[in-house]
Amino acid sequence: MWLVNFYVIAPIAFPWFLQASPVVQFIAHTFFFGTVLGWYLWKSHERSGLEGPAV
Repeated sequence: MWLVNFYVIAPIAFPWFLQASPVVQFIAHTFFFGTVLGWYLWKSHERSGLEGPAV
């Protein structure tokens, strides 16, 4: 999904986006998306009342 966003959608919507380093963009997307996703999953797991990890 990141590759499609970075190389297909971004050049059309934001031409200046290609001036950024792909490595830096990948790390930033991974960090920020991963942090929010992890927090969301942690909170939803707490609300579900499950004792152990979901299998």
